[in-house]
Amino acid sequence: VAASYFNGRNFNAVVGGFMSVSKNEYQKMADSASPDSPIIKNCIKAFLFGGAICCFGEILFNIYSYA
Repeated sequence: VAASYFNGRNFNAVVGGFMSVSKNEYQKMADSASPDSPIIKNCIKAFLFGGAICCFGEILFNIYSYA
């Protein structure tokens, strides 16, 4: 279906029509569509989960190295 839509003049209409936006317009659309990332919250979560994984690995290492 998509291949038949983009054959011939439909492809030219899409490329030359609503799809042609400037870099500034595209940046504005992308900024308005994408939500803000909670950077501090994500860093804290990554630190805690990474620490938990390391602690789990150390526990396994201690169990199997002295068994």
